[in-house]
Amino acid sequence: MTAERSLLATLEAGCSAPVGALAEVAEGDNGDELWLRAIVGDVSGAPTIRMSMTGSLDDAARIGADLATEMLAEGAAELMAATS
Repeated sequence: MTAERSLLATLEAGCSAPVGALAEVAEGDNGDELWLRAIVGDVSGAPTIRMSMTGSLDDAARIGADLATEMLAEGAAELMAATS
């Protein structure tokens, strides 16, 4: 939940933004890992930006912010602005 909220906050995505995020805890080689997947869609309903990131459970907020930053670099802000 922390990673998902951090991603949404960094994207400045409100409740009507075409953004989805899903964080899961998975067993990794060095213990549990956090997997965060996110998508920013467009008005046609076709997914446009789809990315993921993994890391330590202790870094949940950073993982969310880092993934959002990567999505912004790929045009997520412009995509979300086009749907408002």
